[in-house]
Amino acid sequence: MRHRNKVKKLGMRYDHRKATLLNQVRSLIIHERIRTTETRAKVTKSLAERIINFGIKGDLASRRHVLKMIPDKEVVHILFNEIGPRYKEISGGYLRILKLGFRKGDGAPMVLLELTHRKKEKLEAGKKGKKAIKETPAPEIKTATEQTPLPEEKIGTAPEETLEPEKVEPITESPVEVAENTAIEPEPLQKEISPEPEEVASSVEEEGEGPQKAENPTPEKTAPEQEEASVSEEQVDDETSEPDETSDSDAIQDEDKIAE
Repeated sequence: MRHRNKVKKLGMRYDHRKATLLNQVRSLIIHERIRTTETRAKVTKSLAERIINFGIKGDLASRRHVLKMIPDKEVVHILFNEIGPRYKEISGGYLRILKLGFRKGDGAPMVLLELTHRKKEKLEAGKKGKKAIKETPAPEIKTATEQTPLPEEKIGTAPEETLEPEKVEPITESPVEVAENTAIEPEPLQKEISPEPEEVASSVEEEGEGPQKAENPTPEKTAPEQEEASVSEEQVDDETSEPDETSDSDAIQDEDKIAE
């Protein structure tokens, strides 16, 4: 008959359910408190109390039995050396469930599963965390009416800035720079001065008189003057032709000598 064999399935198969519960027991042994749903906490509590009983016995067979369930030597060491001796004089009631409210989203009831006898260090750490949360004051938000107004003197007046005079250092030029600065600069080219309109007008009038004078015909030469000019031209031609004849005679004589 199947009496007293009813098990909370938790919506999981056997292997998945067993692994989930053992992982929760492992976290509970290490941290001494866990946060989970109410249904899982009740199932985990019954399994964790059975494992703590093995830790209270403390013999070798119990160690091997726990290692078979939770193959983690660190967890077994904490269970048999710290938690087991803590509950030797207590026969039950190793864990407690504290309700925390409902989870956002699906509304599942959440609880805190923890050991009844915890370490002093972990208890003090938990108390310090709660005190820090309580002692931190909320930031004060001032409304428009509570804001302190500025004094009348400072409204609309900017702080005056004091400017300090800059220090000017004397400039010392080297002799080379002085010689370069005193070099003779080329004289600027004189700009051509454009003549004034009166001068332009006078120059135009003078130019107008020139061609009128040139138009006057030269006086014609008389007949005796023309004869004298023709005679002088003939004499010049004779003088220029004489040296050519001498040069021709000399060249002929030279050729005769060469032939002899």
